[in-house]
Amino acid sequence: MNVYSTEEPGYDTSVSPEQESELLPCVAKRRESVKVPTTYLVGMEGSPLVKIGFTSGDPKKRLASLQTGQPMKLSLLWSSEGNHESALHHRFAPHRVRGEWFDLTPLGDPVQVVEDAILPGRGLNCSEAGDAGPSERRAEADRGCTRLCLRAQQEPSPLQQLHGGGLGGMA
Repeated sequence: MNVYSTEEPGYDTSVSPEQESELLPCVAKRRESVKVPTTYLVGMEGSPLVKIGFTSGDPKKRLASLQTGQPMKLSLLWSSEGNHESALHHRFAPHRVRGEWFDLTPLGDPVQVVEDAILPGRGLNCSEAGDAGPSERRAEADRGCTRLCLRAQQEPSPLQQLHGGGLGGMA
């Protein structure tokens, strides 16, 4: 089977079936190593607190890493491709308890609240900047919010894609 070839003389990249079967595991492993930016929500057993975080790797591996330093059981409640962390931190700053841990229960179910926040035209509003003083962290949050808002105008959210472009009564 000639999987790869080119018209250039002296340049043969054809692959035999045996070579192809040897290369496939390598290609699959390489594909698995590609880092996908992911925003996640982690819950802590016995607590209303949730952690809004970001990883460039597997959220389950990140959860295992977080669990090492926690006496209470942590669980991955939600994840979505893309880096929404700064914008979500900015949006939910009034509900921050400490660091990346938030109590979103006054707003409803934390998973639904976060999902709603990343939907275009809902929740994450770049004008909700608040009155925090200028700082590097604030500037980073503003940049994240701006990127998220610009992207939201151009493409459907992962949740909208899941529902075929419609929200099935969730609007």
